[in-house]
Amino acid sequence: MNWWDDEDWIDPDEWTATVVEVVGTTYSMFWVTNKKTKERGLFKPESNWRRSAFNEYAASKIGNCLGVPCARLLVGNVFGGGGCISMDVRQGYSERILSGESLGRVGSLLNYEKSKDGKPVYDMPREMSFEGLLPFLPKEAELGMVKMMFFDSIIRNAGRHGSNFSFAIDDNRAITAFLPLYDQGNAVLEDTSSSDYGGRGGRGGRGGWGRRRGSAFPYYGHGGMHRPFPLEELNKCIKRDYPDLVRELVAKTRTEEFRTITTRLDCYELMMDRVNEFINQ
Repeated sequence: MNWWDDEDWIDPDEWTATVVEVVGTTYSMFWVTNKKTKERGLFKPESNWRRSAFNEYAASKIGNCLGVPCARLLVGNVFGGGGCISMDVRQGYSERILSGESLGRVGSLLNYEKSKDGKPVYDMPREMSFEGLLPFLPKEAELGMVKMMFFDSIIRNAGRHGSNFSFAIDDNRAITAFLPLYDQGNAVLEDTSSSDYGGRGGRGGRGGWGRRRGSAFPYYGHGGMHRPFPLEELNKCIKRDYPDLVRELVAKTRTEEFRTITTRLDCYELMMDRVNEFINQ
């Protein structure tokens, strides 16, 4: 049985290359457009040092099952190489879209916490962390970021730096939405040694960043790829501050839908070990 859904297999005749992507750690990425639907996506080729297509695809399926919106992923061969297409999460938004690390371009943001009396107050986050961003987040975006942290914990995504999550910003310089997640290639879902797209087989193996016991996105303080926020502390914080949401997310890992999806991806037991570890920390 294939680990991908048939509708997620790339038809190379439907895609045309548009713009080379110069931001990111994966070489030879480029934006592609579907000739029929005009949808855009970022094609990420596989590499010898990190098997990321399976990780990206599996993380997307797991996240959406948990109610954590993620970019749709397509896998297969296009332009002579194997990899994945991560669909553009910005499509469908009319407001300005900025990644976390680009929020400084706005100049200042509406501080929801200080604007409770009806008079808008503007300033900037003191740090690029969850607690630093919290005063600037509407409730839905706040809960979306908590879901992200739980999700990253169980898939062991150490690569959630500031360019791997985005917000919608309106004309009043207020954050209005937290966009679906993307770029989960650093997630480690299982051990394996090969990836064979020619035969529609293979899975992603372990990558170096994914072995780190932490998150590049900190709950408080300063994080980053080279100084990850300790996973145990991250888990303790979200369980302490958002117990009801955590219970809801854990309950979704006990459903038959979650079992079916992760079994097809051959990582059910691994995911449940991670969830149980999260609970017991």
